[in-house]
Amino acid sequence: MTTTWERRFRAPTVSYPDWSPLAPDRVAYESTESGVWQLHVRDLATGDRRRVTDHPVGVITGTWSPDGSTISWWQDETGDESGRWYAQPFEGGETRLLLPEIETAWSEGIAWVPGMLAVGMGGRDGFGIFVSEDGGATVKEVARSTEHMRVAGSDGGYNRGGLSADGMLLCLQHAEHGDEIHEALRVIDPLTGATVADLVDEQLSLLSSAWSPIPGDGRLAIVHERHGIPQPAVWEPATGAWTDVTTNLDGEVSVADWWPDASALLISQLHDGRHRLYRYDLDTGDLSPITHPPGQVEWAQVRPDGAVWFRHSTGGSAPAILDAAGRDVLALEGEPAPTGRPFESIRFDNRHGQSVQAFLVTPEGDGPWPIFLRPHGGPTWLDEDRWHPEVQAYVDAGFAVVMVNYRGSTGRGAEWRDALIGDIGGPEREDLNDALDHLVQEGVADPERAVVGGWSWGA
Repeated sequence: MTTTWERRFRAPTVSYPDWSPLAPDRVAYESTESGVWQLHVRDLATGDRRRVTDHPVGVITGTWSPDGSTISWWQDETGDESGRWYAQPFEGGETRLLLPEIETAWSEGIAWVPGMLAVGMGGRDGFGIFVSEDGGATVKEVARSTEHMRVAGSDGGYNRGGLSADGMLLCLQHAEHGDEIHEALRVIDPLTGATVADLVDEQLSLLSSAWSPIPGDGRLAIVHERHGIPQPAVWEPATGAWTDVTTNLDGEVSVADWWPDASALLISQLHDGRHRLYRYDLDTGDLSPITHPPGQVEWAQVRPDGAVWFRHSTGGSAPAILDAAGRDVLALEGEPAPTGRPFESIRFDNRHGQSVQAFLVTPEGDGPWPIFLRPHGGPTWLDEDRWHPEVQAYVDAGFAVVMVNYRGSTGRGAEWRDALIGDIGGPEREDLNDALDHLVQEGVADPERAVVGGWSWGA
């Protein structure tokens, strides 16, 4: 008989679906319905669906041509993350190289709008930005750097943060000012490579979120740290115009998307490891909450009809693609994952008197329990109230699990995140040990049965 923890790991899961704004009924998503992450497409109007890829390594990144006729994906042949972009008609058929002139390298972003395709590629000789006006048949290099440089915006899907809607402006994220921790933005003319505007905030990070969806509207929604914690603004590179988006929300605030008529922004708030979505009216400054359950909203966008879709999960419930009415808009085939124990947000003071947030998951009954401290990777990352089969497996085995958003984590602003600079390993270990002391004092943790383990930076 398959155990509960095995069923959680083996249950199908799904990435956020994406579409071209010009062909919204055709959605692409990656899922594990076949047992390995593969790219799928679905026609919402007809219900037709198919799996596009069947690659042994798996496929986790796909994107659309603007008219929805072609689905493209990044194929990594060996698992070292280098590869090439491939393409296939939506209906199926022959697979071809999307960019036959570009050799195998590491992906540094892609953006595709009518009349312009832009890709970033990284190799041993540096980072290059390439553009094509004919869908990839011929390409030209418009930027190169020995420092990190990429097409700005989201890593996959129909990237709204790279090319403007009319294809006349291309935003790049780069570290040419010598600071890869706090990267800057550059907007160029993709036809010539000429710089339109540079935006550098020394020792602070900048991110490109989404261009206005209206062709000819050169406004770019970005996220900056000028007030100490990520906050949104609207920047017009051609004129230098800048408008702060003031929400008065706690925590980190970012822009997920625009409404199709460019009248409002979809705002995402991250506070204590949980998300909230809002509509922000650009004319009035009114902020209206979007209805959704508490937990992690990993990705959200606005459909052409104004509906909001998002990928939601909690520590005790697996990811689902929902709309603001609570409907599952992309149900998967296969047995769903069993639910798990909820994540409880807790706070404790570290030895410096700073309040630290963490998530605690416990078995049923009363403690003290054996305790597993699980530091996250990154370190510029954080633990959220999200689906986590590994954590649930430890809880099934009788452990309490604590996930500490120690100094060095995101979610608390630039000063908290950058606390590790010049003191790597110190703040994290202090906060982890202080978390253990707190849980022992609270009767949650058995100090004789305490372990620590993680992955990447957390290991």
